[in-house]
Amino acid sequence: RRPRVLVVDDSLANRRLTEIILKKQDKYTIDLASDGVEAVEACRSQEYDLILMDFFMPNMDGVEATREIRRFRPKQRVIGLTGNCLDEDQQKFIQAGASQVLVKPCKRDTLLTAVFRALEDGGGGGGGGKKKG
Repeated sequence: RRPRVLVVDDSLANRRLTEIILKKQDKYTIDLASDGVEAVEACRSQEYDLILMDFFMPNMDGVEATREIRRFRPKQRVIGLTGNCLDEDQQKFIQAGASQVLVKPCKRDTLLTAVFRALEDGGGGGGGGKKKG
C-alpha cells in the first residue's frame, strides 16, 4: 500500500507544487485541502500516513487544525510548513503535535527527506525538533 499524504495549504500554487514533487516520486497517494477545516474533515473520513500542514490559512490555521486532528487521531504524523521563521510560531506547531516544522520555501530535497523520515520512523509527532531548509 502506498502511504497516503494530505497536503494542506491555502495557496493553490503551493499545494500543486508539493503535490507534483511528491507524485514524481511515484510512492505516495496525495490528497489536497485548502484550509484547516477541510483538513479536519478529510481526517475524519480518511486515515493519512502523513499530513503536510501550512501554518497561516483562513477559517482554521494549521496549529489549530493539527491540535484538533490529534484529538481524534493522537498518533497522526504532521509536518508543519510555515513562511515565518520565528521560533515562537514554530514552537506552537510542535506543541500542537507536529513532529517538525519546515520553513517555506523549502528545498525539494529537504521536503522529500522530511517526508521519507516521517513515514519511515512511524513517529506520531510531538516532541520532535524543528528543521529549517
